[in-house]
Amino acid sequence: MNLHQLFLLQLYSQSFSSIWFWFSFVLIWGLIIYFPMGISIRLLVCAQELGDQAQRDIANVVHIQAIRFTHFGLAKGVWVLGLVSFLLTVLLIVGLRLNIEFFVALSFLFFPLLLVGILTFQTGVHIALDKLEGHALIETLKDHQIRLMLFGVLVLFCFVCWQFFLTVEWYYWLGFAEF
Repeated sequence: MNLHQLFLLQLYSQSFSSIWFWFSFVLIWGLIIYFPMGISIRLLVCAQELGDQAQRDIANVVHIQAIRFTHFGLAKGVWVLGLVSFLLTVLLIVGLRLNIEFFVALSFLFFPLLLVGILTFQTGVHIALDKLEGHALIETLKDHQIRLMLFGVLVLFCFVCWQFFLTVEWYYWLGFAEF
């Protein structure tokens, strides 16, 4: 086996079995959970420990982010959501119809991010309209992070079930198992 074949072996094309798919899944969801609303959770914890001025500074940053998400959601959110949903649906249908696992994997990877965007928009609207400060603001962001974690676990469960289905299907069609 030469270097070229070894490289191609690492870029294995069956996406759900590929280490690259799972690496990108962990990277995307790790960043989503660690930076809810674009603010680091560690920064929130440090602000709680440092006191009043740090909490006011963090509140200002969070309010800026909340206003940005709210403005984007109200101005362009519906159109962006519709366009991206359409493209991911086309990608999924083409992938399932033509049996292109890479297209299915991309749509499975990016469709939950639309729902994360909706959750973030809702949290941004809640923060911007209620003008949350101090402990209530930090609790709202922690609740948002917990919702993202639970949603990430649900998405992971769906991915694993889909991978299990593909594996069983391949074993059946290759004649390794009798059902």
